[in-house]
Parts: sequence; structure tokens; C-alpha cells
Amino acid sequence: MLGVRMLDGAVNDAVEARALGLNPDYIDIYSASWGPEDDGKTVDGPGPLARRAFIHGVTKGRKGKGSIFVWASGNGGSHTDSCNCDGYANSIYTLSISSATQGGRKPWYLEECSSTLATTYSSGTPGQDRSVATVDMDPKLRPDSLCTLDHTGTSASAPLAAGMAALALQANPELTWRDVQYLVVLTSRSRPLEGETGWTVNGVNRKVSHKFGYGLMDAGAMTSLAEVWTNVPAQHICKSQEVAKESHNRVLIPKSQTSVDIQELIPKSQSKVDIEELIPKSQSRVDIQDLIPKSQSRIDIKGLIPKSHSRINIKELIPKSQLRVDIRVLIPKSHLRVDIQELIPKSHLRVDIQELIPKSHLRVDIQELIPKSHLRVDIQELIPKSQSRIDIKELIPKSHSRINIKELIPKSQSRVDIRVTN
Repeated sequence: MLGVRMLDGAVNDAVEARALGLNPDYIDIYSASWGPEDDGKTVDGPGPLARRAFIHGVTKGRKGKGSIFVWASGNGGSHTDSCNCDGYANSIYTLSISSATQGGRKPWYLEECSSTLATTYSSGTPGQDRSVATVDMDPKLRPDSLCTLDHTGTSASAPLAAGMAALALQANPELTWRDVQYLVVLTSRSRPLEGETGWTVNGVNRKVSHKFGYGLMDAGAMTSLAEVWTNVPAQHICKSQEVAKESHNRVLIPKSQTSVDIQELIPKSQSKVDIEELIPKSQSRVDIQDLIPKSQSRIDIKGLIPKSHSRINIKELIPKSQLRVDIRVLIPKSHLRVDIQELIPKSHLRVDIQELIPKSHLRVDIQELIPKSHLRVDIQELIPKSQSRIDIKELIPKSHSRINIKELIPKSQSRVDIRVTN
């Protein structure tokens, strides 16, 4: 047994991930008696780093057999808290453990939810029900006694479940993380807890309760079954909500996500992505800002262009159902200007600005593409006499933040022919 101290300082996603991923080839079971606030109004769960630690644990931990994560279901019953709102306890990667008093009753702190898998004994009403006794390994912590006689709540239940899981692994070290879940479900007993209401029979003809899961864990039965257990197959994952068949070149964004990194949606085998396939047919338009992860201050549109492409036609990014695209939505609000050259692959000698304008537009106001803090430039002074044509990109000094094309026309002229010949 190894104690990992992580709650005596600032706790964040990185700290949780380090604790959950500590030495996964040497630590078989992680028992956690912490989680979001049990106040009846907090909905929280692991961050991206902690989620990655969970997945790494069950896929790579214990040399590929999977780490066992045991979690206390929570003590917010007096606040009508639900452990379904605890993203740690309701994770498919954890064994969520509830509590029962020594008389088989629901304790006052118990949280009811469908994610509870099983139950062990713990404390009940103070002065009426017994608490859990433990042995403290550090004599400096409590020099007057090596025993704790008043361990309470689901915080005491989860370690008991972890100890039973350890007995099962000792009986059969080849058990996977999924095998342990099966053993818990198949050997837990509802009968000692059936004095409480709320039991139903599920689709596999087993009694289950939102208070106690599949019932009271039985260490003897679990260990005996582990000795003769045949490993279950690897978990079957339906990826339809993540990536559909690559042969169809379509990707779907899960509804639970607020943003998605569009580069991760492009299969490596594709030379390009049709952004229209990312837009539900029921939508008349897409706000490209919704495709930019909130953690990014801007999006580099070049990152959307496969390296095998010599150019990108920005019109392909505009759904056919749209009359126009406002190129300004590609520019984060924190930016003062956009360098349109960044939209042009380096292999291009020039860009046809008309390709940026939907055909349904009669005109484009080029001033909308130019920031407002510019001086003035005489276009004729910028054209070398030896040139038969001019690339307008070369007319804008790098030190200028904008150019007003109207200021390029001398007031004495009623019009200017921008084509220049020798």
C-alpha cells in the first residue's frame, strides 16, 4: 500500500493526473476518497489531463491489464447531492462504492445515483451506529494511538472495496480492470440490504439499487470466483460519435463538446477535408468561431490546409447554403489586424482576391480587410518603371498597419487605372 499525498496543497488537473498516473506498472489499485463538493449544486469531474490518466491507466497500467480505480461515491446525501454529477464516481473506469450501516440501512450521508456499483460497511448516525476502525501506519501522526476508531462515510467504504480487489488480484494476478468490475457485480449481495426500499430487477435479472448498486461486496465470494475466472474480452468501443468510417470521409462532433480541434478531425489518409461535411444539414450556416478551441487566442487557417495542397480555395470553406461569409469572423477579437498574406500558401506568387468574394456579392469593401491606423501612400511612387504589372501586396510597407486604397488616387484624377505598363 502506498499513500499519495495530493490534497495538502493546491489541487488542479495536473496534480490529479500525476496522482492517478503514478507508477502504473507498480501500483495495482488506486483508492480515492475525494471528489467535487458535496453541496447538491456542483457538477464537476476530471479535467483533460486526469481523463487521459484514467485512460492510460486502464489501457497501459499493470503491464497492460489495467489499473483498478476505486472511488467513494460521495457524502452529500443531506444536501440531496447526486453522485451522477460526480465525474469521477460515474466514470466507466472507476468502481463507485457506496456505504451501509452495520444494520444494512442507508446512512444519512449516502448519495443515490445510478453510477454506484456496490457497497461496503461504514458509519451511520453518530452515537447510534458504529464507525470503521483502521490501523494508522505512521506513529508520528497519532502518537497516542496506532488505531483510528471513527473513520466514517464513503471515504471509509472505498478503501474496504480496494482491499477486497487486492485479495482478488492476489488470487488471480491476470485479472484485467474489466474482470474486477465483473467480479464485483457478480458476487455482491443484495439480501443484506433489502430492508431498504428502491430495489429493481435489471435486464440481466440482477437486483440493483440507486442506494447500494448491486449490493454488499463479499470478499470471500469475490476471491473464490477470481481463482477460477476466465478473462473477459477487451472492451468493445463504438466510435460512431467520434469518427465514422474513414471511407466515407465524414467526421461527427459529439454533442457534449463545446469546441473541437478541427485538425484532429481530419483523417491522416485524407488529402483535404470538406468542411461542409462537418456542418449538420439542419443548419443554414456555421460560425467558424465555434470550431476554434477556447484555449486558442486565434486560429491559423494554414493549419487547415493539407501539405499536399498547393493552394486553398476559401470558397470551399463556405457552405453552399450561405449567401456570404464574413471574413472578419476568422479574425479573433483580440487581434487588431489580420495579415492576409498568412492566408496564402508560400508556393503562390499571387492571390486572386476575387476568390475570397462569394459570387453572390456584387462588391467587396476592401477597407474591411484593412486596419484603421494608416497614413497615406502615393501608389505611383511605388511602381518601378521596369515593371509591366504590380503585385498590390508589394505596395504595402511592412511597417504600415493599414492602407486606404482611396488615398492612392490623386485628387486631380477622376479615376485611376491600376494596370501599369512600360
